[in-house]
Amino acid sequence: IMRDFVEEFKKKKRDRSIAAIVTIVATLLCANSPYTFLIFVPIVGFIIFSVKMWRCPNCDLYLGKARNLKICKACGEKLV
Repeated sequence: IMRDFVEEFKKKKRDRSIAAIVTIVATLLCANSPYTFLIFVPIVGFIIFSVKMWRCPNCDLYLGKARNLKICKACGEKLV
């Protein structure tokens, strides 16, 4: 049962990512101004930074949206 939940979660995450990328590309293609892409640069930069940096140093698992974590939920490594 847990394996099915994890697979479904990953599929929904992938679908949301694809939808976000398609939305950004469509907005850029339909924009009249050549500077419209500047709106998305900080947003995409923040997303990339969050995904790359907000990871456990021991198991490299993404820590999610939680704040002020003391330990990693996967491996129990102290984070603070």
